[in-house]
Amino acid sequence: MANLFRSPNPHFFKVILHQTLTQQKLDLPNKFVKNNGGSLLFNKVTLFLPDGANWKIQLKKLDGKICFRRGWPEFVQFYSVQPGHFLVFQLKGICCFNVLIFDTSATEIDYPIRRLLDLIPKSRNEDEEESIQILNEMVLKKRRMEKEEETPPAYRSLRGLKKMMRKNAKVKIAKNRGITSDEDEGDLEMDNSRRQSNHRGIVYNEGDDGRVSPESMRPMNPRKTPPALTENQLAVKKRASWFKSRRNNPSFMVTMRPSYIQTGNYLSLPRRFGEKYIKESVDVKLEVGDGRCWRVWCGVRWAFTRRRTELKGGWKRFAVDNELKEGDICVFELMKKNGSVLFKVAIFRLPDAE
Repeated sequence: MANLFRSPNPHFFKVILHQTLTQQKLDLPNKFVKNNGGSLLFNKVTLFLPDGANWKIQLKKLDGKICFRRGWPEFVQFYSVQPGHFLVFQLKGICCFNVLIFDTSATEIDYPIRRLLDLIPKSRNEDEEESIQILNEMVLKKRRMEKEEETPPAYRSLRGLKKMMRKNAKVKIAKNRGITSDEDEGDLEMDNSRRQSNHRGIVYNEGDDGRVSPESMRPMNPRKTPPALTENQLAVKKRASWFKSRRNNPSFMVTMRPSYIQTGNYLSLPRRFGEKYIKESVDVKLEVGDGRCWRVWCGVRWAFTRRRTELKGGWKRFAVDNELKEGDICVFELMKKNGSVLFKVAIFRLPDAE
C-alpha cells in the first residue's frame, strides 16, 4: 500500500441544511474528531474569518457528537448563513479554525464588517442577558472614568474623602461651640483622635509629659489570662504527659472542661491530629483499661474555614459511665484494627481538693 500524506492543517466541510439551522448547533464529522482529537482539548474554539474577525464558539458534546454550540447561532445570523450554503473549516493549531463561506452559487460570499456592538452576541437564549450586562458594564465604566476626571483631586480616594468629611465636621462643631482660637481647635482635634482610638477598643492614657507611650496603652477589654494551675493539676498533667510520651501509636490528651462533660455532648480533637489521622466521619470505639468499650460517632465538619473533628454521639454516655470531672485528663491512643478505629483511653483523675 502506498504511503499517504496527511495535511498538517486538515479541513472538513459542512453543507448547511434547514435542520442544521433549526437545531442551532453544528456537528463536527466523527472521523475528523477522531483523527484530530488532540487539537480539540478545550471547551471553546476560535473561528477566524477572511475579514479579520474572530468568533469564540462553545465546543460541547451532545447526543454523542462534538458540536459548535453557544455562539454558533450568532455566527449564523451575522453572516446570513442559509440552507444550501457551503462552509469550509481548516484546523490551525489548538482549537482554532479558518472558515470560508460559500453561497448557493458556489461562490465565496462578501463578508460583512463587524461593528463594536456586533462583538456582543445578540440572541434570544440565555446569552442575551449576559451580553446586555457586558454592554452596560462598558457604558458604566466609561461614565465613571469621565466623572472621575471632573472630580476634585481630594475626592479621588476614599481616604481623601474621609479626611475632608472630618475637616468639615470639625468646622461645624467649632462654629456651634463658638471656638475660634487655634488652641481650642487643637483641643477639639485631640478629643476627636481619642474617640477614634476608642473605636478599636483601646484607651490611650496620657503621661505627665502629655505624650502617649506604649506603656500607657491599656485595652478596654483585655483577654482573660488562664488561672495558674494548682499543685494537683500540675501533678496530673505531668503524669499524663509522661504516659503520652511513652506511647508507640499516635495519641493526644485532653483536659476535661465543663463544656465536655456537663453542658455539651461532644469532645473536640486537636486540629492537627484530626486532619492527619481522621480523614472522614466514622464510628470509633473507646476502650478503657478494664476492657469496657463504648461506640462513639467521630464527626468531621467545617466551621467557616476551620476543619473540626469531634467525638459526638455516645461521648456523653462515656463521660457519665466513667464519672469524668472537670480537670481530669484523658489520653487517647489510636489503635486501628481490621479497618476499624479504636482509641485506648487512659484517665488521669484530679484529686479532690481537701
